[in-house]
Amino acid sequence: MAQTALAISFVDAKIEYSTDGAAWNDISGEVNTVEVSGGDRNSGEIFTAAGDIPIITFGKLNPWDVSCTVVYTESATEAFERLRGFHQATGGTSLQLRWAPIGSGTGNSQYTCGTSKLTSFEMPGGEVGGGEPLSVAFVQRTPSITKGTT
Repeated sequence: MAQTALAISFVDAKIEYSTDGAAWNDISGEVNTVEVSGGDRNSGEIFTAAGDIPIITFGKLNPWDVSCTVVYTESATEAFERLRGFHQATGGTSLQLRWAPIGSGTGNSQYTCGTSKLTSFEMPGGEVGGGEPLSVAFVQRTPSITKGTT
């Protein structure tokens, strides 16, 4: 098989959040990374005296953790303050995250989290001499991620 010529990077990604699933807030200009983990399927195994290999069965899917790093700012209208408020609200605020790896062009793939809450949210900190922009990370634990198109 020939090597693919269709590889892409995340350089033009569009990242958004919504608290109602209808109005989406673009935070692409503040997000530095999106990392996805989890979603593995439960499995079990048992050995019997008559065999040398296990009997394996499969169960339900586990939740996904979507971790994003955002640039720290003190503007009430930018991602850090809005998302911090959602995390710290009594009981947490339900929201959805979605991202399109190659941007919002018509027909591009887009991944949308099921409605859930942020499970962790960092506060700013860092090394005083470096000069790098401050950033913080947050995690949304979601029951599902669906693939659609923009």
